[in-house]
Amino acid sequence: MASVAVEVTRFVDANFPGWVEFVLHDALGIKWTFVDKVPVLSAVALSEASDYPRPAMIECEVVPDPSASPDLVKIDTSRPWGIEAEDGTSTFVVHRSQLDRK
Repeated sequence: MASVAVEVTRFVDANFPGWVEFVLHDALGIKWTFVDKVPVLSAVALSEASDYPRPAMIECEVVPDPSASPDLVKIDTSRPWGIEAEDGTSTFVVHRSQLDRK
């Protein structure tokens, strides 16, 4: 499984387990906004008092794309945890340097 770099921008909701907004910048420079549970992004208990923005990683699946350049990777954030941008998008093309592979 791979992980892609994102940036946690703010705390959104204190309802259990806590919700944060985070962004992913794709290879085209598009900023994608997400809102999800704190444990999806951090082992640290984030709150309104935490420092933002802060770096984080979300797990994703690399999608084979034979037409992609060697520096670009297509990913699907809906796997394994069902993470989607606010508009429902879950596949993105990112720079290989944004990934961490386990």
